[in-house]
Amino acid sequence: MDKAELRQNTLTQLANLTGSEREAAELNLMNQFETLIKQRGYRKIGFYYGKFPELTTTKFFEKFPEIDFYLPRIMPKRQLRFHLYKVGDSLEEEWGIPQPIESAPDLDVNELDLLIVPGVAFEPAGYRVGFGGGYYDRVLKDLNTPTVSLIFKEQWNQQRVWELNEFDLPVQQVIIDQRETISE
Repeated sequence: MDKAELRQNTLTQLANLTGSEREAAELNLMNQFETLIKQRGYRKIGFYYGKFPELTTTKFFEKFPEIDFYLPRIMPKRQLRFHLYKVGDSLEEEWGIPQPIESAPDLDVNELDLLIVPGVAFEPAGYRVGFGGGYYDRVLKDLNTPTVSLIFKEQWNQQRVWELNEFDLPVQQVIIDQRETISE
């Protein structure tokens, strides 16, 4: 299966989650995230502003006000720069993606305690299919910061079903939702 087909199939599955399935999955991921940050003492975390059907990341920003969340700004040459974001801060959009305003304090990605990496599909070695722009592959290339992806179980592939290219780099840990089945 090529990446475009896998991307479309996975995004369709995510869009078709019921409200209760999504809520249960996001609550479970939030609990796993909380355990991780408490165990490791993470305070400066690179995250992203998820848009449907992605993870509702604003819930994380609201639940953990003590954490300094840094969200990416799109820069020239498909680069990302991470800027501080607190609930209520002004955002602007680039390519339909909410991002902190340019004057928000920024931080080199290697100064973060943890980077949460988005994606569409994942496999056991940590390789991911993103949204196709290669932005996070460029970030991962020279990164020393620990990396984690928080994903719905619909995004998980027991084995890789896509071809890797020389730019594909894995995340160090994939946290998959372990939601309980809730009837509507």
